[in-house]
Amino acid sequence: MLSAQARAAARAALAAAFRWSGAMALWKATVLKNRATVLMYHRVLTPAQAARAGSHPGIVVTAETFAWQMALLKRHCHVLTVDEFHAGLTGTRPFPPASCLITFDDGWRDNVENALPVLERLKMPAVLFLPVGFIGKRRAFWREALTQLAVRAVRASRSSAALREPLAAIMRPLGLAHLLELRDDDVHTAVVAQVSDTLPATQPVAVDDLSRLAEVLGVSLESLADADAFMTWDDVETMRRGGVAIGGHGVDHRVLTTLSAGEVRAEIEGSREVVAPLAAPATLTFSYPNGYWTPEIAATVRTAGYRMAFTTEAGLVSAGDDPWSVRRVNIHEAATASPAMFLSRVMGFL
Repeated sequence: MLSAQARAAARAALAAAFRWSGAMALWKATVLKNRATVLMYHRVLTPAQAARAGSHPGIVVTAETFAWQMALLKRHCHVLTVDEFHAGLTGTRPFPPASCLITFDDGWRDNVENALPVLERLKMPAVLFLPVGFIGKRRAFWREALTQLAVRAVRASRSSAALREPLAAIMRPLGLAHLLELRDDDVHTAVVAQVSDTLPATQPVAVDDLSRLAEVLGVSLESLADADAFMTWDDVETMRRGGVAIGGHGVDHRVLTTLSAGEVRAEIEGSREVVAPLAAPATLTFSYPNGYWTPEIAATVRTAGYRMAFTTEAGLVSAGDDPWSVRRVNIHEAATASPAMFLSRVMGFL
């Protein structure tokens, strides 16, 4: 069996052959005929921002990578507005070959700082999905807050033996006490990976647990939002003026499949009330938080007035696909580190 390193090298070689052998042109004309790719971005970070953020690398690209990726899209693909994408999806008019739609989930402030200037310079449209309860607030997602606290806990336990057991007592029920045994020099990278691997999105950590951990460490939960900040409403307006359409992403970014029917309606309809005036006259769209959905949840989204909803399920989009379960392709640094890898992923080759 090939090692992970060997598999990565093989994929890189295939991607390079796809790009430079002439196969990409044939692929565009055949496989991508009347099909499109929806690119799913989350965070676009500078190295300094990435060193502080609590997000998993699987939702991060660097600002430098994002810039050359957008330049490649401009050269090789038809970048669509949300209305053009909806027209292709519903068959009103065909998708041009190698069509794509750029989307951003969550409303991170780094999107307006690092992504928007690139989009404006290249005159490229996009869609931004907002969890409206976080916009303009000093709040962090529970996973980012927990990751930051865990990083501080590891460092604190190394410098103060007296803090070790109080920290372990809080982290043990969460399955994270083992982090205090880490001996990695790069604590941040090690903790980010292990928190994400240990705790699934469907089991959020309670605010009370986060508060207890923050109290032992002598920090406030609000301060954790500085490294993982969301946009202000002024930022959202700046995105709109820059050609970015606005869509819904729930109110508090709760995983909809874990909620009651009434809670699901509140998340979906509460989001719509805020984003619908911002979206108009563009097609009103929704992105399922963390990608979790069911046909019943999709029906609620449709009834609420959204005309499309996006999943995190991978794959190309064909004309006639269900508008309330649209597939996307996740773009992150490790999977798209070279131009050939990026283009191969965007076009569904790898």
